[in-house]
Amino acid sequence: MRLYLFFLAVVVLTHGTNGFAQDGQHRPELSTSQFDVHPELDVTLFAAEPLLANPTNIDVDHSGRVWVCEVINYRQKIANGDIPERTEGDRIIIVEDSDGDGKADETRVFYQGRDVDSAHGICVLGNRVIVSANDSVFYLIDDDGDLKADRKEILFTGIGGTQHDHGIHAFVFGPDGKLYFNFGNEGKQICDAQGEPIVDRAGNVVKDSIRPYQQGMVFRCNLDGSEFETLAWNFRNNWEVCVDSFGTLWQSDNDDDGNRSTRINYVMPYGNYGYRDETDGSGWRSNRTGMHSEVPLKHWHLNDPGVIPNLLQTGAGSPTGICLYEGDALPEVFRNQIIHCDAGPNIVRSYPVENDGAGYQASTVNMVDGAKKNQWFRPSDVCIAPHGTLIVADWYDPGVGGHRMRDVQRGRLFRVFAKGTGTAWSFADRLTNESAIEWLKSPNQSRRFLAWSFIQKNKPADVIDALWKTWRNDSNPRFRARAMWLLGEVTDAQEKLESIVDTGLADSDPNIRIATLRFCRRYSSKLNVDAVEKKIDHADPSLQVRREIAVGLRDMQPANLAEQWIQLAMQHNGDDRWYLEALGIAAEGHWDACLDLLVVAKENGKISTAAFRDIVWRSRGRQTPQLLIEIINQPDVTDSQVLRYFRAFDFIKSLCSESSQRDAESRLGKLAFAERTPGQKPKVIFRESTNRIQLESLSPEQSARIDEIMSNCDDAEFVELALNFGDDDRDKKLLSIALENSDKKVGADAMAILMRRKKLGMVQRALVTSGDEQFARYVNALVRCGVREGGHVLAGFSDGKDKPMERRVAAVRALGKTSSGAGDLLWRVQNGKNDPELEPVIAATLHSAPWGYIRDAAAKHFPLPPFKDAKPLPAIADLLKRSGDNRKGEAIFAGVGTCAKCHVVNGKGVEIGPDLSEIGSKLSREAMFESILFPSAGISHNYENWLIAKDDGEIVSGLLLTKTDATTTVKDINGIVHEIDADEIEQQKRLKLSLMPADLIREFSEQELIDLVDYLMSLRKPK
Repeated sequence: MRLYLFFLAVVVLTHGTNGFAQDGQHRPELSTSQFDVHPELDVTLFAAEPLLANPTNIDVDHSGRVWVCEVINYRQKIANGDIPERTEGDRIIIVEDSDGDGKADETRVFYQGRDVDSAHGICVLGNRVIVSANDSVFYLIDDDGDLKADRKEILFTGIGGTQHDHGIHAFVFGPDGKLYFNFGNEGKQICDAQGEPIVDRAGNVVKDSIRPYQQGMVFRCNLDGSEFETLAWNFRNNWEVCVDSFGTLWQSDNDDDGNRSTRINYVMPYGNYGYRDETDGSGWRSNRTGMHSEVPLKHWHLNDPGVIPNLLQTGAGSPTGICLYEGDALPEVFRNQIIHCDAGPNIVRSYPVENDGAGYQASTVNMVDGAKKNQWFRPSDVCIAPHGTLIVADWYDPGVGGHRMRDVQRGRLFRVFAKGTGTAWSFADRLTNESAIEWLKSPNQSRRFLAWSFIQKNKPADVIDALWKTWRNDSNPRFRARAMWLLGEVTDAQEKLESIVDTGLADSDPNIRIATLRFCRRYSSKLNVDAVEKKIDHADPSLQVRREIAVGLRDMQPANLAEQWIQLAMQHNGDDRWYLEALGIAAEGHWDACLDLLVVAKENGKISTAAFRDIVWRSRGRQTPQLLIEIINQPDVTDSQVLRYFRAFDFIKSLCSESSQRDAESRLGKLAFAERTPGQKPKVIFRESTNRIQLESLSPEQSARIDEIMSNCDDAEFVELALNFGDDDRDKKLLSIALENSDKKVGADAMAILMRRKKLGMVQRALVTSGDEQFARYVNALVRCGVREGGHVLAGFSDGKDKPMERRVAAVRALGKTSSGAGDLLWRVQNGKNDPELEPVIAATLHSAPWGYIRDAAAKHFPLPPFKDAKPLPAIADLLKRSGDNRKGEAIFAGVGTCAKCHVVNGKGVEIGPDLSEIGSKLSREAMFESILFPSAGISHNYENWLIAKDDGEIVSGLLLTKTDATTTVKDINGIVHEIDADEIEQQKRLKLSLMPADLIREFSEQELIDLVDYLMSLRKPK
């Protein structure tokens, strides 16, 4: 159903103020006293302004120097025009503790220029520094060792998301000698140094094009950018990726702001991570069969086959830097675990990971928390120094998100270390043959890279011998894995490489076996692949190892892939989503052969019913539709399970040929009309089957059955069926349903179908002949239906001077509830086309419109009355000194403030703008005032207001929910979702202004504003 109206773009976060910035609590020497710190840790200030400001990303080199992307020129032209530009450009600086006392005392400028404005990533690899900035990635190279960049070498170009948080992010060096990195969902595509689109090793252009890739992605390549691989996709804003010594990848991902769905991911190669619908790119709000009721699960399409589970969902947040701590200087709880910054809730956390089936699960351990005492603490990155201390970068600002910043003078670096271990900061040792292995074991990435490069380039015999000893004998499996990777790089003799494989595959540690499987893929050109395949134990007792074997099949594409796959599939327990998705990744492109073997295994009793059904649900083969139908028909399959299996049909359709689609629809028709015992399940089967059948696919007998059913079903079922099986004889009932249910979804849907069927004349006649109560209901249904023709009917009626004035007034007021209708009213005023008799109601309607551009234009023709009490607004610094009553504020939120009309708090309200249930955990009090007074200063991502110009001259305004090749979907201020056909769109533009009224202050007094802010600040994340 195509609907359309509009929306309110909402601010969740904006800038701070000068008054608060000058407050004494922001002195650097007080900063560590404002943290709640894990009892086994200490935190000290390493550096602060004026040594640095606004660190977006950092790295720590082999000597303990901290390299910083220092960003001042951040979206000035878009969100921060009130902040002066640094005309010389942003800087890459080096912050150093020259005397070893644990406090920085010197800053060097490594590079400055407009090409590093708003840089979001830095990776120090010896004298070559990778910078990720705007649309490019490049090396800055120091040829003479003076800590000044001498030249620039382009690595990648053409990346989307210039001056955008959701673009390119930092690179890291992996234990396998590869580079790993990612971009968020504004990255869109990536090109080589010459601007040519990159084609990855799978043969696909790396581009957000839905098939196969979309949204945020994770990549791997060589140091020179070659052998480019797309490892995973369909994230929203995966800020950074980290890789452990075994080659396992971890990262965070941000949700659509306000939905408390931020997540941590284990990155399974070739995984789809579910931010958008796999088939058409539609958003998580779009209705789909079997979707979860809970937003955090619904948000990531976790009900869809082909979506990798989440490791952990952390609620509201603005996740930033991440690292994998593989040192021993921190307490045991943090060793070999993810360390992560989340700037939204002002916290640095660790996520201890445990096995969970073939995947993992994680818990949360807070390390450094600034939420209670200073919400300006905005940790942006975390890195590991050579001796295992953490360095945490602090962007330091009253807010985060919406591309907005306020403070450009401050920035901090903190040291985090085990309690009582001192503040020494000296790294005088040099890389030599004797120290190379110890450097390779370092928790610091720069040292590991230098050791790897030194050994790979020079191949000193004594170091190679030590490397073999480390691989064979070291008690730390992570050191053994690092040695193994490097041995693959420096060893050419096949027998020696095969000895590594033999030892690794037989190791008692599953992580070593996993790393060995990855090693085999990494160095397959040096190995006898057929011989290696025979050594792999497809019945390995570890689910994680069997998962990795499955993923490896996708990589290696052996001739007997299906035969290897079925060995793994027969061990599925039917309840391990991680394992299931690994099987799906392995079978991609081979589903027909795999399903043939699966059916035989089921017939021979070699796989459980639960496992068989689970794999069929995930499958994408020629046999899948029939197998799904057979499962659905089983008496033990419940109603909810039926929905799950029907959802799987949606993923088959996009892959089928036209003849296969017809065959599938024919089978669904037989399923829909099969004789069954009455009950809820047959109703579900009928509804879901017919929703996937076109009218022309029905046989005469089935058409007759549809007639019978539609003559006896309830209104909701009738409307649902009329969408696919409507005809002229059923339009009268649709009109009746719209009349009787005008304030309900079923009534709006019925009217929308009539509008789509071009029954405008029928509805116009009903408006003329109806009584007053019926007229009001028809008008309400026309407004709620959201289809453009509904506005045409209302506009035509309001023009009719022969119509009763009270009905014309009602039509005008109804027009003002839609952006196109209000725009039409405004056009009439501007061009002298409005009826003078209607001018008072037109003026009132336009001034109460929720769209700022309508109100502003209307004000030129109909001047506004003065503000409430005519009292001027005091400075925010003065407002901050006053306290309010949050109980009164709650009443204002629901009443005079009208906030609940667009926001949900703890399940109450209307979901148009962001959910504010935890907004007090994200914004400082200062930023809260500004988000109300200046709503356009920092509009939250995914809540921007879009204007869509249609080919008939109408303007649609709304929250962009989904954009596919076929339709664009927006959500209006009334919470109604509207779909616009792509061929009707002439132009679309994201507005800079929020439609949250900038003059909301006129609705209440100064004290009421303060009460409202105090109430919002009380809305915090539960402990």
